[in-house]
Amino acid sequence: MTSLPKVIFIIPSFAAGGTQNYLLRFCKYAQNRFDITVLAHRKVENSLEADFHALELKVKYQSLGYFNLAKAYRFRSFLKENKFDTICNLQGNFAGLSLCLAQQVGIPSRVAFYRRSSPAFTQDFKNKLYFRFANKWVDNCATKILSNSEFAFKAFFPQRKTKDSRFQVIFNGVEKSLFEVSANVVSLRSQLRIPQSAKVICHVGRWDAAKNHQTIFKTAAIIQHKIENVFFLFCGMNTDSEQFKAFLGEYGVGGFSVGLGVQGDIGKILKASDVFIFPSITEGQPNALIEAMMANLPVVVSDIEPLKVMFPHNTSLPFHSPLQASAFAETLEKILQDKNFAENFKFQAFAEARFNFSDRFEEFVQVLSPLK
Repeated sequence: MTSLPKVIFIIPSFAAGGTQNYLLRFCKYAQNRFDITVLAHRKVENSLEADFHALELKVKYQSLGYFNLAKAYRFRSFLKENKFDTICNLQGNFAGLSLCLAQQVGIPSRVAFYRRSSPAFTQDFKNKLYFRFANKWVDNCATKILSNSEFAFKAFFPQRKTKDSRFQVIFNGVEKSLFEVSANVVSLRSQLRIPQSAKVICHVGRWDAAKNHQTIFKTAAIIQHKIENVFFLFCGMNTDSEQFKAFLGEYGVGGFSVGLGVQGDIGKILKASDVFIFPSITEGQPNALIEAMMANLPVVVSDIEPLKVMFPHNTSLPFHSPLQASAFAETLEKILQDKNFAENFKFQAFAEARFNFSDRFEEFVQVLSPLK
């Protein structure tokens, strides 16, 4: 019997973020196509580790560090011992060192995947220096360089040669069956303790500066005086934290808002909602927005380029500056008051076609398959 190609994926942790959820869904799709190992650099609470274990994959923790020779040697030895066919690091530039070590031990297929369109670290001298080294390692050692949008390549490889075939954009893939929820809205709202008559505005995303929750709080403070029974629903890592609750109170919106933290069945959350708000300051290609589009919710989003390209080229959708709470509030008010107007903000059929999970995941499978 022919053995499956051995693939190792590397992520920072099993925290329930966009990268981890994307990888989890892909592993479910491709678990019979590869012998999969998933390596995370650090442990965190409330993680998706159990979900990866449930797929009977190999799960490992090992830190690589920055300029730590001992950790680099141990990691190199691990790669050499396991004789992987493919290494795929989903940490953008921070894939550099792992791909360099993988090249040294003869792993033929070495993939860097950029999941963000801008750096996500403190811009001090040490980090910038390492970032330059890591970027060079990726450029010199990767056999394939992926992103879910063209903007990552513009940000991290501004001088790249346009004919370099290693660079490839693979859109995120989302399974539309996730949003075929049988329970009715009344039942779902009862489970979530949402008033049945409420106009529910939903956001899905971790409590993080890039997600721009402050603009949502300001929007909520404005719209509460314009729409009766408005209710804000937040999901994502740490949205159930005491700090998050304190901010809701500080902005005076805690009485009609709730943070649920990480939620496993996002389809139910979206079905219980009336509209989706997404004012991010920086993004790659967020699964959360794709999911809302597939759930046929009206979506109101910021005007950053990585989000704008997720919609049809001829769309008349008004995109708002991430900090313009008044503009978000005005659009949300119109959507909640006029069902015909709201239809202009729905993109279910478009999302199902562009982000079809089997098509997009099959593209990723072809990249990961051993080099001929």
